[in-house]
Amino acid sequence: MRILGATKCLIVIDSVIRTKFTNGEVTLCNTPVNAIDLSMYALNRVKTTLEPIIVGSAYESDITLLTKDPYIAENKILSLICTPIQYNKNLKAIIYVENNVTKDSFTDHQVDMLDIVATQMGISLQNMHAFDAQMIMAQQNIEQEARTKQEIMYAKQQEDFVDRICHEIRNPIQVFKLSRINHVGYTRKL
Repeated sequence: MRILGATKCLIVIDSVIRTKFTNGEVTLCNTPVNAIDLSMYALNRVKTTLEPIIVGSAYESDITLLTKDPYIAENKILSLICTPIQYNKNLKAIIYVENNVTKDSFTDHQVDMLDIVATQMGISLQNMHAFDAQMIMAQQNIEQEARTKQEIMYAKQQEDFVDRICHEIRNPIQVFKLSRINHVGYTRKL
């Protein structure tokens, strides 16, 4: 983001700031979006229109709602880019870049570079979601396999139990049968 001349860059996914670049440092975070961190007008406009906002002097912009944005007015933001990260025309994230030092600090070349980065990020985010889905399916398959093994083991234990009970019942019956046969034979002899 230094190449862009940005003093602040945020990557917002699902209304949560995930990455923050300020003062040359990159921070991974998980902070809900609020008006303290960025221009809510710019963010919401990009969310609804899926069109980027590129302003050379946000504080003095022709876009009335932008100049009335409390964050821009309070921080006197000069240059601003807010662009969607899309994959197959689906919004995946938003890149918010600002410069509060110089007007018109973002050149056409830098904006084109940011578009290329945003396109690649959209593909990467889609791949990440696909990978996450595959990992969830793999975990579910492992759990299902474990349950199936447990069910098979339980069925085998039940079968063994029934076999033992049958054996235990058969033995006394056999003894009774033999003793009855012997008793009948003994009675006949008498």
